[in-house]
Amino acid sequence: MKKMNVVFLHGFPFNAASWDSQVNFLSERKTLCLSSKTS
Repeated sequence: MKKMNVVFLHGFPFNAASWDSQVNFLSERKTLCLSSKTS
């Protein structure tokens, strides 16, 4: 339930079929944001 809330908070509709790809996308997005902030 918590994971689904995170997806909604980020503005993504929850979809069980694309959950893995959404998690990967959010992870990549976080990494890009973090790396751009530190550089």
